[in-house]
Amino acid sequence: MIRIFPIEKFTITTHLKIDRVENQLLSHIEPVKLDRVYFSGSPLPNKPYEGWVQNDYFQVQKISRNNNRYTLPIVEGKIFSEDTGSLIEVKIKPNKNYNRIMLFLALLYIPVILFMGFDIWSSIQDNAREAPIFFVFFPLWMGVMYFISIIKFKSQIKKDKKFLLEIFN
Repeated sequence: MIRIFPIEKFTITTHLKIDRVENQLLSHIEPVKLDRVYFSGSPLPNKPYEGWVQNDYFQVQKISRNNNRYTLPIVEGKIFSEDTGSLIEVKIKPNKNYNRIMLFLALLYIPVILFMGFDIWSSIQDNAREAPIFFVFFPLWMGVMYFISIIKFKSQIKKDKKFLLEIFN
């Protein structure tokens, strides 16, 4: 699949042993609940992330306040034992469903641009038709929405990275 959003990879070296790393992570995450719903006025849970830890591997995601978890990045990690502690390899990536939606919009972008090109070419030929306003502003709208999505995604990546660095150091 085409990667539309960036993937952040980094490693964390900690003095904690594998079992302490897993316990530290479990103390900051809740089990995954697909039916979790939070409205703007409802209190958030005590733990900011949800996910699981199993066999030196973990996957966590920030708990969404307005139930849009598909837009939030997923944090995956593998814990390796070292003499002085542990090494944690982390990968922060977009949710697969969000990536599919953005890929669909990107693929939709191509026919719209082709249609606009043919429409402009035909309007030059007969000088009577103009492209509908929707098709003129659609590429601009898609570009702006993609730019906003990238900014929000990178902002959440920074928060996730800070969260992990705080709990393991």
